[in-house]
Amino acid sequence: MRAKNVLFAIFDLNDTNYMKMPWALFVRTLPIIAEKIPNAKIYVLTDTKNCSTVRRLIEKDNLKLILSSRPILRYPYKGLSATLEVLCKRLDIDTLVVLSGWSIHVWNRIAGKLKINNLILIVLTPVYKTNDLLTMSLDYFTSSLNYGRPEDLIYLTKLIFENLIVRLLLKIVKFSNKPTIIVASEDNKELFQNRGFVTYKINFKLKYNITGDRIFQSKSNPSIAYFGVPLIARGYDIVIELAKPTPDIDFVLYLRKRLPAITRKKMHKDLRNLRTVFKFFHSMEDLIAEARRHNLLLLPFRFVISDFPLVVVEVLCSGRLVVTTKYSHVDLIKMPNLVTLDLVQVKNPSIIRRLAEREFWIPISSCYIDWEFVADELSRFLGLHK
Repeated sequence: MRAKNVLFAIFDLNDTNYMKMPWALFVRTLPIIAEKIPNAKIYVLTDTKNCSTVRRLIEKDNLKLILSSRPILRYPYKGLSATLEVLCKRLDIDTLVVLSGWSIHVWNRIAGKLKINNLILIVLTPVYKTNDLLTMSLDYFTSSLNYGRPEDLIYLTKLIFENLIVRLLLKIVKFSNKPTIIVASEDNKELFQNRGFVTYKINFKLKYNITGDRIFQSKSNPSIAYFGVPLIARGYDIVIELAKPTPDIDFVLYLRKRLPAITRKKMHKDLRNLRTVFKFFHSMEDLIAEARRHNLLLLPFRFVISDFPLVVVEVLCSGRLVVTTKYSHVDLIKMPNLVTLDLVQVKNPSIIRRLAEREFWIPISSCYIDWEFVADELSRFLGLHK
């Protein structure tokens, strides 16, 4: 029996994104799968430049990175690129795995055009209930008027369109060959299973060792940190608004991108207790070390692009108190230093002050995501397990 040939089509996999979800899933698990299943030939196709670090991290004898100068999928909703189609034929691919969003027509074009044994779509993008989507969208739009950029409004428009239309398309589109779907939340699993798709849910496991009792101390001048990008969807503007009525609390924004000009102007004019640090953390250990310098870690997300809250898990390993919003079953993470609030609560300065002044800390000797467990689950779903 010849070895299985598997092609992963992963858009935007580069040295800037590889530590973020959904791309971190592949960077961390594919080398493990390749090592455990040496008779499989695994190819990773991406459509971006600047991949030297990614190549160094993932490539093995049976795992190769292929770069395309053109997009893998032709948007909007036009199906396969010629590159992907040609590669599947040239490499005699048995299983095509596509990192996908809510592009239902893309799925249908892929399923109908390629004659391969197995098509699998990995959909880590959350599906939002209509009422929740509309409520959060109104709050999002209001904040965009003060802190947003054109890309924030584009993001919101795309999010509303895709979430509202996906349920309709799942009902009316007739798939010539229904793909297998891999998701990361129970909501998405239920959605696809109810539409007749074979659906698997990836489970993530966090391993940690608490070496002592929880520590509570009163802190009169606490500091609060945010980690991420300056996007309305991620709630960075909520941190800025919280800094205004609490001048005795220090706020730090750790950002991977520059702030919009309108935001910089407001910060320099009104706020002495808020500063920004532009930094790309190259390892989970570096991020944890920085997080431990603060009393409260605040991640007030409105919308997320992945059902797996990687940055939440990483800062939880600091042992500091972590506050985030209730999304994608994040509250199922069983860590004693995790607090989940709704959007109204996370905007309340009194609640955030009380949590920050509590000075909660748990001593942790080791804490990490069990990527080998995730890799075993993924290889089983792909039919690669021994």
